[in-house]
Amino acid sequence: ALQFVFILRSFLTSAWARRSALLASHPSLTWGDIVVEQVAFSLGAAGLIAALAALLPVSKGGPLVTALGIPSNEALRFHAHLGRAGVWALTAHGLGYVVFWARRGGASDALMTLTTRQPRGINNCAGLVSTLGSLLLAAAAHPGVRRLSYRAFYYAHVL
Repeated sequence: ALQFVFILRSFLTSAWARRSALLASHPSLTWGDIVVEQVAFSLGAAGLIAALAALLPVSKGGPLVTALGIPSNEALRFHAHLGRAGVWALTAHGLGYVVFWARRGGASDALMTLTTRQPRGINNCAGLVSTLGSLLLAAAAHPGVRRLSYRAFYYAHVL
């Protein structure tokens, strides 16, 4: 949460400094739209850090956990919390951008931006697919689902 606050503060400060250029480039946008876009961008950066940290191997007796001297149950809890934080932050990141694109040019612009490759090399369609996959993983990792069907939990984590 603290990393999100620092990242958001940095991007909002930068956006405030260049607000006239940002608003001039898209006259239909308001300062609130720019804030939504900056919050979405910041959530993406913070979510990526959390998701990458969740990918550290935490199996019982694993070399990293043993070398750091972390008990396996604490490492698993850390993995679960970081995974959830990453999934929710990256999902909010994607939803924030969809809202921003819809405010910028309507639903057709949002759909077009989501399904086409962007000039800076950003593939939003891949982000949509990975978000759906991570939401499926989060659903399979829910304690109720994990207790009922450990196989679904396991396969979701392996895939």
